[in-house]
Amino acid sequence: MLGIYGMAGIGKTTLAKEVARVAMNDRLFDQVVFAELSPFPDIRMIQERTADGLGLIFHEESESRRAMRLHQRLMQEKYILIILDNIWDWLDLAAVGIPLGDYHRGCKVLLTTRSLDVLSGMGSQPNFFVGALNEEEAWSLFAKIAGDDIHVSEFNIVARDVAKTCAGKKLGRYISNCIFSHRIELQSLTKGGAQENLFVNSIYVHSIR
Repeated sequence: MLGIYGMAGIGKTTLAKEVARVAMNDRLFDQVVFAELSPFPDIRMIQERTADGLGLIFHEESESRRAMRLHQRLMQEKYILIILDNIWDWLDLAAVGIPLGDYHRGCKVLLTTRSLDVLSGMGSQPNFFVGALNEEEAWSLFAKIAGDDIHVSEFNIVARDVAKTCAGKKLGRYISNCIFSHRIELQSLTKGGAQENLFVNSIYVHSIR
């Protein structure tokens, strides 16, 4: 079991979804389950969201019987990754029905949370901190999204300013808003040509994905 932690909006869910995508595309696991949780989830809800990812339908009413059913279903998978996104407090995975350790060495769990204490309390390790980008990292990300046209001199000045503004801030929505707010500046530099318009639109589209 391992974890990802950091402040709200920093990009934990985005990172976890990318892990799920790579795990599925590269067939690193036989099954990948992604369960996005609410701030105050109960055992029953977590069981249902995990079961949904497996195509499992519960007919049992009690949490303990559901846990047994979920445990049995997970044991059928030789290698499975379960991602529980947005954990707010300590969670008893055994009560949910998720087998760990010697019970099922092929069952791996990835948790995302704001608190390292939550991960430590659950015995998660290793745990990875997701922090804000510094100016150099912000520029590297921006350049990767924008492509080669970012190096055109008339775009470069504004692009550097955008990256500098995004540095030190949360990822995700902030960077999207940051780039969107500078879009008109980038558009004002274009001459109406297809290449310039493509450059502007590509930055905007990639930033909100």
